Amino acid sequence: MTEPDEVKQIVAGVDELHILFNNAGSYPPGTLESLTVEEWDETFALNARGPFLVTQAALPLLTAAEEARVINIGTVMAHRGAPGNLDYVAAKSSLIGFTRVLARELAPRGITVNLVVPSMVETETAERDYPGISDAIVADQAIRRYQQPEDVVGLLVFLASRESAFVTGQTILADGGRAFL
Repeated sequence: MTEPDEVKQIVAGVDELHILFNNAGSYPPGTLESLTVEEWDETFALNARGPFLVTQAALPLLTAAEEARVINIGTVMAHRGAPGNLDYVAAKSSLIGFTRVLARELAPRGITVNLVVPSMVETETAERDYPGISDAIVADQAIRRYQQPEDVVGLLVFLASRESAFVTGQTILADGGRAFL
């Protein structure tokens, strides 16, 4: 969803919203020398513009809630660099600043905004797009196993809960010790 009217139409069908997860992602390979402007723009449209548009369209609903949460999903590659993924890393890195600014702008409305940063999670998409990479990822982590979707769920549930009401603007790594802030 990268077009404002498309996003507004979807949000218009929602009556109430307390928690927004911005979890879209596309990570095509690309280097400074290989990327076209069109590829760069396409990656930024999904990974940076998408969360902006969805959050902007959802803001009236989030503001109407007694308490609300925005939880953005980033990438560990923003903290490590990842040769061959320039467009994806640059786009997802923008979510760090997006999260911090929104945390300050939206806190007076009772809305917290945080960024969760997983490692490479074992999914069909990851296996399709990066076959055989799991061994290298696991070898690079302190916790020596491939990250499962369930490894992130507890953190997401906490950030969506009332217990996290005093947590905002944070980048929280849930990456098996692949990067440290």
